[in-house]
Amino acid sequence: MPEGGHIVAIGGGGFAGTPSNLAIDTYLLSLARCSRPRVGFIPTATGDDSHYVSIFLAAYSGLDCRPSYLPLFTNTPDLADWVLRQDVIFVGGGNTMSMLAVWKACGLDRLLVAALARGTVLAVPMNQRAERGHLDTVCTVVDTGTVVMAPSQAFTLTALTITVAHGELRVSRPRPFVEAAARAIGLAHRPGRTTSHTAIIERQLGLPREPASL
Repeated sequence: MPEGGHIVAIGGGGFAGTPSNLAIDTYLLSLARCSRPRVGFIPTATGDDSHYVSIFLAAYSGLDCRPSYLPLFTNTPDLADWVLRQDVIFVGGGNTMSMLAVWKACGLDRLLVAALARGTVLAVPMNQRAERGHLDTVCTVVDTGTVVMAPSQAFTLTALTITVAHGELRVSRPRPFVEAAARAIGLAHRPGRTTSHTAIIERQLGLPREPASL
């Protein structure tokens, strides 16, 4: 596996969306740097919802891996030790803004960046129906038409788009992260303006829109 990990943008399916078809989850394991990888689930966005955790453990316990999850509200383990031991980390969906506030408070956001640099696979869901915008682990969606990213991320990260059609797993070639994320949620995109601090990427939802000002 090349130096550095993968970011996999998931626009649907997976253990929570299609528990009878774990093709996407199996593919995530194939990206890991070792056989029988450690797979960690982070359910912060749902407040460590026990049902969500149970669905994850039930699905991944049947795969060739070692699943676990990271609780942040009770019985939290040593964060650095847990994060840096994982080969695959699956970020659960939910209230992303609240999730990031918790992550920043405990330093988990920085640990995930470090894990990615060490070769960990990071799987993140992309919200297809966000009407008011949300924060993501890699970029900020400031409204339904505009995404803000640091230039170093916007123009250097690559990602794969994974979809399931007619029961078959389809994996795209590596693409620039923004393009892959747009494809994952069924959108076209075009570059917006770039400043010394931010890159503003406009996702076209019908008519073109002017990028939002910072």
